[in-house]
Amino acid sequence: MRILKCLLVVSIILIACKDNTINTFIEKEFTIRTLVNADDGGSYTGTHVFKNDLEYENFYGQVTNGFLFGNEMIVVAYKGRQSVGGHRYEIVQVLEKENEIEVHIEFEACKISCPTEVTNPYHMIATDFSSKKVIFRETEF
Repeated sequence: MRILKCLLVVSIILIACKDNTINTFIEKEFTIRTLVNADDGGSYTGTHVFKNDLEYENFYGQVTNGFLFGNEMIVVAYKGRQSVGGHRYEIVQVLEKENEIEVHIEFEACKISCPTEVTNPYHMIATDFSSKKVIFRETEF
């Protein structure tokens, strides 16, 4: 009977350990290397990730001018048409999570003495390569 009780206790402990699995993945912050940060993004909008030459060429209709994919990928965020200038639109952080890459973008609208020209602010960066899904989070100030 004593052996049966011990086996029952061990079984309960193993079940409890299985249900309370500890996640050992540690977030990693990727490097950011700005390729372009400007106000003249043309008619492009949205966010884009290019992991190879073909993806980039299919989107822009031209080659990357010497950018070598492999260790890095290109991430671009276009804010879209803005009726005044003077905005700050910037990819500020790229984090590797367990199942995805999280790209953080900050948008600060011009508040005082804004230029009157129409703009399309955008930021294009190179960052560490990953085959994981990329998601975007934008914060507005």
